Amino acid sequence: MPFGTYVYLDRNVWLPDGVGYVSEFRVDDTGRGPNKSNYWLDVYYHHDTTSAINYGNIVLTYNQMI
Repeated sequence: MPFGTYVYLDRNVWLPDGVGYVSEFRVDDTGRGPNKSNYWLDVYYHHDTTSAINYGNIVLTYNQMI
């Protein structure tokens, strides 16, 4: 997905640091991790690695708009 694309998830995702539940994200990175498909989305958790690991991998449906 190109930088700046907005991704709208089918449900809210919890983000720490006072952000709370959100379902709209903007693409700030177009990299792919090892063993990840073109449909893989990675939500940035700043330095809160524990929260990211605890949240784990989930399957979501999303729409995108540039």
